[in-house]
Amino acid sequence: MYAQFVAQTSSTFRLEYGKRNTFELKNECAKRKLSTSGKKIPLVKRLVNDDIQKRNAHLANVQSLAFNRYNDPDGTKRLHFIEQEYGFKLAALYVVTEAEIDYYSNLVEQARADRNSGEKNLMAERTQALLAVDESLKTYPQAMEDGQAMDVYSDDDVPAPVSIKLPQKRPISPGEDENTSKKAKPSEVPFHLRDSGSD
Repeated sequence: MYAQFVAQTSSTFRLEYGKRNTFELKNECAKRKLSTSGKKIPLVKRLVNDDIQKRNAHLANVQSLAFNRYNDPDGTKRLHFIEQEYGFKLAALYVVTEAEIDYYSNLVEQARADRNSGEKNLMAERTQALLAVDESLKTYPQAMEDGQAMDVYSDDDVPAPVSIKLPQKRPISPGEDENTSKKAKPSEVPFHLRDSGSD
């Protein structure tokens, strides 16, 4: 019984799922009539759990086998049994961890590639924007070397000054001041308003 258990353990519980791709894992799940949905990590966990259930079923048959000085005088079988159990437990933990490490390593590599690609695209967009600004600045008039303001208008564009004609005062003749100059001359007074004594 013990030899049969060792043979079944060695042939059935290899736990090399981490080395298989997703397509192979789905085929293995289909053979065992397990769900084939999901990616690599859930597929590996599903297969490992199935292996654990099968191993527990084998262990139930071996529980009645008691190692003693008659069937195992030097303790080799007992040691082998414990090593098998330890190896299986370790392999079950390792294969799931290996699948998770492989999955997240690929995820990190993909994220780094996306970041590098995004940085390149961003730099290309900034370069194009700076070139566009540089081309637009070339169309503006150049500043003078002395640092003064640029001539925005040419001589033809400057409008001519508008001249406004203001009323001018009558010159004051000698002998009259500003007040007397404001008095109207007799010839400028209407005839019917003239003072008769002034003639």
